[in-house]
Amino acid sequence: MNARLRAATVSSLLLLIAIPTVGQTTSALVARTEGGCPLANLTSAGAPYSALQEMTLSQTLADGTHIESKQQSIQIYRDSHGRLREEFKAHFFGPTGAQEESLRNIRISDPVDCVRYSLDVSTHVARRTTFAPNGITPAGPTMEQSNAVKQPAPPAIPEELRPKTSTERLGTDTIEGLAVQGKRVTTTYPAGSQGNDRPFVVTHEVWTSVDPKLLTRSSILSKTSDPRSGETTVRLTNIQLGEPSPTLFQVPSDYQIQDAPK
Repeated sequence: MNARLRAATVSSLLLLIAIPTVGQTTSALVARTEGGCPLANLTSAGAPYSALQEMTLSQTLADGTHIESKQQSIQIYRDSHGRLREEFKAHFFGPTGAQEESLRNIRISDPVDCVRYSLDVSTHVARRTTFAPNGITPAGPTMEQSNAVKQPAPPAIPEELRPKTSTERLGTDTIEGLAVQGKRVTTTYPAGSQGNDRPFVVTHEVWTSVDPKLLTRSSILSKTSDPRSGETTVRLTNIQLGEPSPTLFQVPSDYQIQDAPK
């Protein structure tokens, strides 16, 4: 898999939060997040935690050579009001052949004040996007309106070329000390549907918390096995249940805040 395809895979597979002002109660803050801020759809109030999300790729080449590499990691923090901080780190092979990591950017999503900050760690610039409660951003229409734009109907796929999908429930288990429930989705691509001369199978296994409010932003563990690219594993580790430091959801004083173009 080349670097551009790996980057696209990481972006597609992946992917949470500021101190209440004096006099605000927890219930009042939660009520504000339920008032229609679109950022509230990405997170949950009342279930604070922190965890490290890591994505690894395992490949076996035609000659039997095995390659395993870490693709990306995200340090996640969520407070009891649903504010979310994500620290994105890229991984690459250094001159000695060992994998190294680099912090690329930080994102703070605040459904209470309905604002998001994207922090560029190299320039110390924080780009701020403010959302209206009805989902309108400074740049244009509501999310619903954007999704409602009619797209040309895709051409009909012949029945014999349509992928066939089945779902298997895997029951419950314990991962990282948490009760989880799993399922496996198996998709078979018929010969000729993807330029392939014979059928091939892609499986996606995902384990999520049994607690409906806990870790709704991420699964605890997911594995995607695709013969075209290898096996991609996304796992949450170092899970800590409890309130993160409030300073994590504030823009540092040495960052310059710039509003996103309208």
